[in-house]
Amino acid sequence: MILNIHGYKGSSKNTMFGILSELFPDKEIISPQLDYDALTPFEIRNALSTLISQDVELVIGTSLGGFFAADLWAEHKTIPTILFNPALHPWKLMPKVGYPSNDDISAEYQTVFEEARLKAKENDKDNLYVISGKNDDVVGVIDPLGFSWGFEEFCQIEDSFTVGRVTMTGIWRPINVHRIDCGHSAAGDTNAIGQIKEIILTLHHNDYSNRLAILDDKDYH
Repeated sequence: MILNIHGYKGSSKNTMFGILSELFPDKEIISPQLDYDALTPFEIRNALSTLISQDVELVIGTSLGGFFAADLWAEHKTIPTILFNPALHPWKLMPKVGYPSNDDISAEYQTVFEEARLKAKENDKDNLYVISGKNDDVVGVIDPLGFSWGFEEFCQIEDSFTVGRVTMTGIWRPINVHRIDCGHSAAGDTNAIGQIKEIILTLHHNDYSNRLAILDDKDYH
């Protein structure tokens, strides 16, 4: 069973749902339709928590859905979790794309973030991954040290940066980050969708050996 969490103003049948359906035709894919405008962050968190069971073997979240996927991972660290262009600071980022935020909503997002961060510090992070579009014009940042770094800034200061993959330090460490040639959305981008499929197959069931070696030889800059 796979849990797919769509982004703000997205659909339960988003691009990632289509990718997962193609890659895993024999798996049940749970992809709830979330009304981010009507539900508070606490309500969304609680609704998603009820979907986690022993049968869930993979969680994937896109954009704002990536934020909630990271929160779920902090609670259930044994489930491999992939974040696609995650909005890890939604109280800062989402109002820029029309999210009707207010002080109460911002406070709830920050509470979820801080609680997840505290849980993440105490345990292994090997099951958390990021797929990030290098041309992401909506979010464009990953949050390695509690600050919002642009990817180019990050690459200049991170010694462990490698082609297509970097182990980040900080809040969600270690995270395997795969950078692909797309913006915030991969919809309609055949090249990006192909890259996403390959990365997901790499990470599924921790099958690192051969596929990861192939990924390392590719230029995802």
